[in-house]
Amino acid sequence: RDFTPRIDWYYIGSVIEDLDKSEDPEIISALIQIEFFAYRALEHHRDINGLRLIKELMSKPEMLMELMVMAYKSDDGNDEDISEFEKNNKMLLAHCSLQILYNFPCCPGVDNRGNVILDKLRTYIYRLYELSVERHRSNVVDMIVGNLLGNLPRNGSYPQDVLGEIVEELKSDTVDDHIRMRIFNSRGV
Repeated sequence: RDFTPRIDWYYIGSVIEDLDKSEDPEIISALIQIEFFAYRALEHHRDINGLRLIKELMSKPEMLMELMVMAYKSDDGNDEDISEFEKNNKMLLAHCSLQILYNFPCCPGVDNRGNVILDKLRTYIYRLYELSVERHRSNVVDMIVGNLLGNLPRNGSYPQDVLGEIVEELKSDTVDDHIRMRIFNSRGV
């Protein structure tokens, strides 16, 4: 049964806002886990750019890589032998991770006013590429980077020079394709 309609989302939102004010690492960790599992519902009931999970993902490429590891198989395709229970847990984590990666609303290196800070963006993306090699996710990193770059703010100077610079540096058709798809899909019906 779906209990989602009976949940008081205003109350849940206020609890999340109160928890978000904390600087206690244990509370922050718990809050990120709550937002991870409730992301699908939260995106319909509040501004997800304000979630601690999104802020952490935008500042820490290591966290985004963890989502990629949960969502996608390794480059070599080897999957360890695991029990049925562990397999079900991995499927749940993969499902939650894919929802976040697919609906990701923003791009790293962008300030609150929508200005792109090139050094931050470049550092984040290149760190993500390094991590993809270490964690054996090189096959999907171009897709994720393309989706991130496709989320750059569309303002008066769009497409921004920053986008052109990074696309030229990366020289990846997959990145280009996913930028185009993200922009096309963001237009709606």
